Amino acid sequence: NANDISYYETALIFLARTYYRNSNFILAEQYYDKLISVASSNSLKRESIIRLMYLNENSNEIKSVEYARQVINLDKTDNWLLSKANIIIARYEFEIGNYSKSKNIFNQIINISEYDEGAESKYYLAYFAFLDDSLLLAEKMIFELAEKYSNDFFIAKGFLLLADIYLARKNTFQAKATLESIIENYDGEDLVNLARKKWEEIIENEIHIDESLNHSFYIEILNDEIDYEDDPDEKYMLIIDEDYEVVISDTIQFVEDSSNVNKKNILYEND
Repeated sequence: NANDISYYETALIFLARTYYRNSNFILAEQYYDKLISVASSNSLKRESIIRLMYLNENSNEIKSVEYARQVINLDKTDNWLLSKANIIIARYEFEIGNYSKSKNIFNQIINISEYDEGAESKYYLAYFAFLDDSLLLAEKMIFELAEKYSNDFFIAKGFLLLADIYLARKNTFQAKATLESIIENYDGEDLVNLARKKWEEIIENEIHIDESLNHSFYIEILNDEIDYEDDPDEKYMLIIDEDYEVVISDTIQFVEDSSNVNKKNILYEND
């Protein structure tokens, strides 16, 4: 009867909110999933949809996307909530290869978010520009990402991408400097390890190039390949003209004369 349904709804609300508040997300998801089917008000349905979107974000991507689409259709959604719902959908579209749709959604997000969702969207838009060989645009977007947002993870990812841009331009000096900046300043072990791996690959490649250049300049000459004619020493004998007289130029003579004058002046002054 109606009373039983009312008690059931009240119990579900209490359990769902309590487990959510205590970060027991598995049980919170179970009770919100039941609550959404019996909720007697739009506010309860709204709460259930929003929290189910969050609760499934890292555990059930398909369900999270489903609830994210419902969130977008809710009335009175602020930019923060819209950006969160859209980023979940954009990630999914990117992962399944629908790049055009995900790019459109990322563009929508950067227009409404100055927080983590905006930083993530800016990174992916820079990545799309990089894939399109629009290196200047990608570089510009990465610097805008670092300037406008405070999400260290996506800023670091942006600079990893920037290193790839420099490598594409054959600018290994800037690429190494960018990777060294990540290694020295970012705390996340995963991206630091990736930056260090890229840096080591550049160094190994430079060593390989240097070795190749050194090898190309080494020419082995065998003795039997040189024709010394009859007498190899004759080719290098010096003919000395004993009557040759070296003529001292006027300039040298002038320098010598000047030197003597200076010496005389010094002697005179000392006297």
